[in-house]
Amino acid sequence: MIEPMDNSSCFSDHLPPGILSRLDLYVDLLMEWNQSIRLAGYRNRSEIFRHLVFEPVLAFLHFYWDNPTNPLIDFGSGNGSPGIVFSLLDPGRRICLVERKEKKKSFLNYLAGRFNLPFVHVSGDLREALALENGPVDLWMKGISMESLRGAFPDDILTKIPPVRIYKFGSLDQIADCQEIQLHVINSGAFQIHPAVLVQVTQCLWSIRKT
Repeated sequence: MIEPMDNSSCFSDHLPPGILSRLDLYVDLLMEWNQSIRLAGYRNRSEIFRHLVFEPVLAFLHFYWDNPTNPLIDFGSGNGSPGIVFSLLDPGRRICLVERKEKKKSFLNYLAGRFNLPFVHVSGDLREALALENGPVDLWMKGISMESLRGAFPDDILTKIPPVRIYKFGSLDQIADCQEIQLHVINSGAFQIHPAVLVQVTQCLWSIRKT
C-alpha cells in the first residue's frame, strides 16, 4: 500500500543538500499554475509528488550512470516532469523540453528562470530539438504514447543522427523500427527509500536507416 507523500523528505539520504527544497518548490509552483492552466490532473499534493517527482527521481537514480553525458529531450514536457526534475538533480546536463502549447511553454520557461537552469531549453518542435544535437540523445516521455511520438518524429532526421534511445514511463509500448526494448521495474526498496513504490520504464533504441 502506498503511503501518503507530502514532501521530498524520503529522499534525504540520496540527494545532495538543497535539492529537497527545490523539488518542494517545483510542486508548489506546479500547483499554483495548475489553477489557471491544466498542467496535471492529480487531485492533491501527495499525488503530484508521487507521480511527477518520486517516479522521475527513482528513474534518475536507476539510469543516471547509463549515459551520464548524453543530452536529454523531454517530449511532451507540459508540467516539467521528468525534464525539470532531472535538471534540478543534474543542473549541468543539457536538457530540451519539447512542448507545443504556448501556455505550457510559458510555465516551463518560468521554471527554467526561477531555478536558474542555464542548460534547459524549451522548444515547440521535436525536429528543432533533434537538429541541435550532433551525438547520441536520450529522449524521455511521461504520459505520452509511442504512437504520439511516431506522429511527431521526423524520419529524415533519423538518417542524419545516431540512434535515439527512448525511455517511457509506463508499460511496454512498442512501435515499428524500435530495437532492444526492455521493461525496467524500479523498486524504491532497492534504494532503501520508503514508501515502497514500483515504477515501470520501457527503454528502446530507435534507428531508421533508409536505403
